[in-house]
Amino acid sequence: MRFVNSRLLQRGVFTLIALFLAYRWYGMTGPDFKRRAHGFPVYDIAFSPDGKILASSGADKLIRLWDVRTWRPYAVISGHTEFVSRIAFSPDGKTLGSIGIRDDRGVWLWDVSTGELKSRNPDESSFAWGTPNRTISPDGQYRVETDGASRFSTLIINDAYSKENICALEGHPDQINAWAFYPRAGIIATGGGFTSHPWPVNARGDVRLWDVKTGMRIAKLKWHWGAISDLAFSPDGQWLVTASYDGTIQGWNVKRILGR
Repeated sequence: MRFVNSRLLQRGVFTLIALFLAYRWYGMTGPDFKRRAHGFPVYDIAFSPDGKILASSGADKLIRLWDVRTWRPYAVISGHTEFVSRIAFSPDGKTLGSIGIRDDRGVWLWDVSTGELKSRNPDESSFAWGTPNRTISPDGQYRVETDGASRFSTLIINDAYSKENICALEGHPDQINAWAFYPRAGIIATGGGFTSHPWPVNARGDVRLWDVKTGMRIAKLKWHWGAISDLAFSPDGQWLVTASYDGTIQGWNVKRILGR
């Protein structure tokens, strides 16, 4: 009769358990897709109002348009000669606005259907529908305040009407660079990471989802190796997409990571 070495058996069982837990962890929290977006830092992302297009911009001086159904790029908008730091769709989704740095400052307006430049205005204040207002929750109930520091790692959530503090979102090891409310309210996502060093030397960032009412962390998504530069929920609330200095965009099915 053969006897099995108990230590080897225990070691094998522990290994199987560890692999199973790692698989479950990745399956629950790993991104549903990851795309090399620009090969350089991705600075900004924006969903079209109908949620069918995601636009991304980066240090390669390009803007890419992604088909949300497949998460594949179908168009590249070129013309900037410097980094493209900000992008946003017009309310009707037919025009994409962008802002560059240095010589490219001002508002560039592009035709989304053709990729052609429609106009360029040196006055950035004309970018009236520029960056979405992420300070107020979609239902108007909550308002975001920072902790007042130049490199803040805490967000204060206030009641938008009474101005009373509801909770403080703490836990990011470095500064918080971006945040966005979930379209159906009650949840906010934050993205962090230290970005003061020249690329690619910056701290690995993570994304966290929080319950706005309690300040409790719901999920932690740590799959970018660079700092988080931007994040956005799709208008229908199905997707959370994150952009990073590591040159990628990553996306999660929100219901899956929330377990709903």
